[in-house]
Amino acid sequence: MTQKNVVDLVADRVLEHIGEQVRDRIDDAVAAAATPAPVKADARDRATRTLIQGGIATAVVAMLVTFGQILSQGTVDVTSFEAWKLVAGTVLGAGITAAASYLQRLIFPPGGRE
Repeated sequence: MTQKNVVDLVADRVLEHIGEQVRDRIDDAVAAAATPAPVKADARDRATRTLIQGGIATAVVAMLVTFGQILSQGTVDVTSFEAWKLVAGTVLGAGITAAASYLQRLIFPPGGRE
């Protein structure tokens, strides 16, 4: 069993803390937003589109990592921890971006509908 170094331990703790903060802020914003149903539907639609775009970006990153491994090593190692960290970071970024677009649409609806 490999031991984690200081960077890995700090990164794990930061990711836990960020996750807690994001959940708390999303819960607060949703509870505070008393918006009409059309605005909520628009916000969900925007977040869904953003999440799909993030998913496509994640797939592109995964393909680029795979091609990079083929070019540098001549083979593909699906157990490469570094490659999976990169893909996981891209997935996390896509999720945070989708949540942010949802909240922005709720708080600042298009066309001044408030």
